[in-house]
Amino acid sequence: MSDDVLRTSSDLKRSFGGYDEMAELVASLGRHVDTINGHHTSSVGGDPLSVTYLGQIREPTQGLAELVEVIRKTLRLTGHKGTAVSDTFTAGEDDALAEAQNW
Repeated sequence: MSDDVLRTSSDLKRSFGGYDEMAELVASLGRHVDTINGHHTSSVGGDPLSVTYLGQIREPTQGLAELVEVIRKTLRLTGHKGTAVSDTFTAGEDDALAEAQNW
């Protein structure tokens, strides 16, 4: 047997299916972060201490929200692309089997 053989897991498609679930969990986390950010903004008064607090907390919590969104998109993309690759491998196996049977 040649060393130039590409091998894939038989449960490749199922493996990538978990990424969609993880993306949904991260999306839920993102909604909670947005809620917290909204509460911070709406509950802060107009006094100097409150304004200073909001100024210090806004940037990190916005950064957290952006990070969570990047993670969600990456997980979603990994799931979609991984499923597409799995489908391509399956189609290749089916085509190879059909060609072998016709030979």
